[in-house]
Amino acid sequence: LDSSTKSIFSHGAGLDIGASPGGWTQVLHNTLDIPTVVALDPGTLAQRVTSLKGVHHLRAELTTQESIKFLAYHAPYSVIVCDASVSNANELLVKIADTLDRVLSLLRKPDNSNDNCSERSVFALPLCLIITLKLPYKTKDSIDRNLEKVNKYLPDYLRRIALLGSSHGDNDVVAVDVWHKISHLFANSISERTMLAVFDKK
Repeated sequence: LDSSTKSIFSHGAGLDIGASPGGWTQVLHNTLDIPTVVALDPGTLAQRVTSLKGVHHLRAELTTQESIKFLAYHAPYSVIVCDASVSNANELLVKIADTLDRVLSLLRKPDNSNDNCSERSVFALPLCLIITLKLPYKTKDSIDRNLEKVNKYLPDYLRRIALLGSSHGDNDVVAVDVWHKISHLFANSISERTMLAVFDKK
């Protein structure tokens, strides 16, 4: 993500899961010019981050009801990033998918009085999803085995998230396609990989 892509992904809010101390939040705000950025982390953010206009920090875990309501209030999202310290990649993907599902359920409630979410969607297409996968590290072989497991179950989670974006409004249903890639970036440790996924209308 850089300034050349801001016109593609700045049409919705930004979400930084596991945001402390706020590096990704700054990127979403300063580089992509996303006017509303939600930073979710029980920890604190650097003062230079919390002082940015449009940054909203909730000190809570991802799966709490407080977080669900907070995420629904600021939806839809066009960029979601996660660099949370979770060593089980499968567990992290489950939490993210479950949370987005719960947010959509809240937005779909007939008695939902949250006027700020008039689009009633979890995300605005195209959506960019970036997750740092932290693999258990013992040996190179163990990293490769865990990465192989991730490659097997990751498409199912991405399809599940894509389905959440297939319904916009009460009757508008769209087909959503997803492209993804797992890379070992310079900033990653030996046991980390970065997953990039882009969701858009077919």
